Amino acid sequence: KSGQLSELLERCEGIAAHEESMEAALRTQLEEGINRGLKALEPHGVHVREARQMATGRLKELPSVDFQHFEATFARFRAAREALGNHVRSCESLHENIERQLKDLQTARPKVE
Repeated sequence: KSGQLSELLERCEGIAAHEESMEAALRTQLEEGINRGLKALEPHGVHVREARQMATGRLKELPSVDFQHFEATFARFRAAREALGNHVRSCESLHENIERQLKDLQTARPKVE
């Protein structure tokens, strides 16, 4: 039994050493991969920082905007536009009325007694 136990113990120690070796190899690969990733990412960081600086400059707090003056001015514009339309229609109606009266005069026959 002690021979089997000793053999089993040696196998376990061998397995443990193998696992430690595998773990060290995996850790080395992981660290190398991380370092390559960081090195590849580094040039892009410059662009990200530039974009952040640009955005910080452009995205400052907006001033409060009061549209009351614009609304009042635009309401006056709409009213003036409507008044112009009414005036044009009135002039058009007056023109048509004068034209009709002139045509009536053109075809009229005076009564002679």
